[in-house]
Order: sequence, then C-alpha cells, then structure tokens
Amino acid sequence: MALVTLTAAAIVFLLFLYAFRSTLLGLVSLAVTTMLLSLTYFVITDLDNPFTGTWNVVSTPFEQLLKKAR
Repeated sequence: MALVTLTAAAIVFLLFLYAFRSTLLGLVSLAVTTMLLSLTYFVITDLDNPFTGTWNVVSTPFEQLLKKAR
C-alpha cells in the first residue's frame, strides 16, 4: 500500500510541477488525474480484503454450486 500511495503522490506532484501553456488546462488535468488516482486507491484498498468492505465476496453462491455439483 505504501508503494501505491507514494506512486500516486509522485504522479500528482510531478503533474503539478509540469508547465502547461494554459493554466486552465493544467488545473483540469490535475483534477482529473487526482480523481482517477483516488478512485483507484479506493478500489485497491477495498479489494485488499475481499470478504469485507463495500464490494465484498460472500460464500453463498459457492456453497450453492457445491450442492448442485454433488
């Protein structure tokens, strides 16, 4: 997780330092990149433990499949 966090922070920091010709384009690029990295971070942290969190995996479908296979 530390590698993901540091990489995302480095991308946002370097994009902030990049010299865009248009200030508006720079702000839009920074905002879109930050939102995409935030979403990616949320998905990675949520799927780190697949049995808890917003998008969790339950064992019920697997148990039903086992019953049908027997």
